[in-house]
Amino acid sequence: MKQLSDHFYRKRSGTAWEKTGAQKALRLFHRASRDVPAYKHFLKQHGVDPLKIKTIEDFKNVPPIDKKTYLRAYSLKELVFPASQVALHTFSASSGSTGTPFLWPRGDTHENEGMFLHELIFNKFFGIKPTHSALGVVAFSMGTWIAGTYTLASMKAMSNKGYRLMTVTPGIDLETLLDVVKPLISNFKTVILAGYPPYIKDVLDYGREAGIRWHDVHMKLLLAGEAFSERFRDYLMRRSGIKDPFRDIISLYGTADAAILAHETPLSIYIRRKAADKKQLAQALFHDERLPSLFQYHPDLKFFEVQDDQLLFTAEAGIPLIRYRIGDRGGVIAFEEMAHHFANRSMFPVKQFLWKLPFVYLFGRSDLTASIYAVLVYPEHIKSALEQRIFSSYITGKFVMSTEHKRSYEQHLLVRVELKPHIRQTRSLEKLLVRSLLEMLNKHNIEYRKLYHSLGERVVPRIQLVTHGDPLYFRPGTKQRWVKKD
Repeated sequence: MKQLSDHFYRKRSGTAWEKTGAQKALRLFHRASRDVPAYKHFLKQHGVDPLKIKTIEDFKNVPPIDKKTYLRAYSLKELVFPASQVALHTFSASSGSTGTPFLWPRGDTHENEGMFLHELIFNKFFGIKPTHSALGVVAFSMGTWIAGTYTLASMKAMSNKGYRLMTVTPGIDLETLLDVVKPLISNFKTVILAGYPPYIKDVLDYGREAGIRWHDVHMKLLLAGEAFSERFRDYLMRRSGIKDPFRDIISLYGTADAAILAHETPLSIYIRRKAADKKQLAQALFHDERLPSLFQYHPDLKFFEVQDDQLLFTAEAGIPLIRYRIGDRGGVIAFEEMAHHFANRSMFPVKQFLWKLPFVYLFGRSDLTASIYAVLVYPEHIKSALEQRIFSSYITGKFVMSTEHKRSYEQHLLVRVELKPHIRQTRSLEKLLVRSLLEMLNKHNIEYRKLYHSLGERVVPRIQLVTHGDPLYFRPGTKQRWVKKD
């Protein structure tokens, strides 16, 4: 895939991007309806005649697919194109956040797409040119999960293309990562840390304690797998020496199902930071007081729709996905619609990145919440409470929240918080955390605010401080789970 110029992204209209995406989605639908046995059967079961699906409006009436009713209902060979059409060579496992892990195949076509998107981010946003010496540190889980192996494949492809990019793959073993990065870092102009946001925070914190001088090189952060606040981005900037919040920390919207779905851009970050400061803007854009993740996407690679506040996408992944309901809540905003909210675009500090790609925003999985008296509590609110600077010396920022019940069957919200190494549990720290949590919930969650006004102390969250690396809740080497379900 050939890289496009900044000029092309700025000049091509949002409508043109979306028209191309719709055309490709329709072509994929017809190809899958003809050549993928499972999809052919699925459409027949639902009484859909593919020949009658001629326009994108027709396409919107095609029933969505999901993991339970489609992917797990057929065998792998029924779900993919014939081997004569698409060559597949690697499996990755989904995280299993909603059940048993699912295995997803991919091939060179899908990895070439990953290289295209990584090069776009590295070259255009991070400013890495083929002549620059750069070290890519893959701090995602390796093994069967997609993030680590896909990132490695993308970086290696960039090296093969001529970039002076070398890669090291310590994964999520913190001690190993620090041991390999410390002697390497001074040999490179730029260092890219790629990993889960909470883990990259640990890397920066403990690396500093180990004597790694992050500020001496040009640090870039490529993040995925978790949402984070703009306050958290600011923290990462302070720890890493990064000065540019719009170009040097980029988050991906990725999934094992279809790799990279969308990514942050300097423009999406600018808009999100404005929305974080102005509740009215956030409400106007996202129809919610909470601040979602905000990305731009390439409709010719992934075509997004929204149905009942659930994101659907169509993509030619290893398993072709047509109007696939992934389980994420969010929405889509056309570039022209977004532009109406920012009439004075001359104020943008990122003028060269006024790309007219559409936006997708993401609140997260609909099942990743705890509840108290039927009011949903979201991880974003807990993160905001724990990210206050006064707590940074005492806690890691990791937590597990759950809805617990007393013997009298009364509910309460319990938040288990991981202490930093060698920090002891104290009642005073617990009280400060409860106060911060209560303040954030009342500030950002309207339903909780009403509940607290009615029930008072009965719905105040409880904090349980847990020792660092606790094997039950914060086991090292595993992806953090923010919600504990019964």
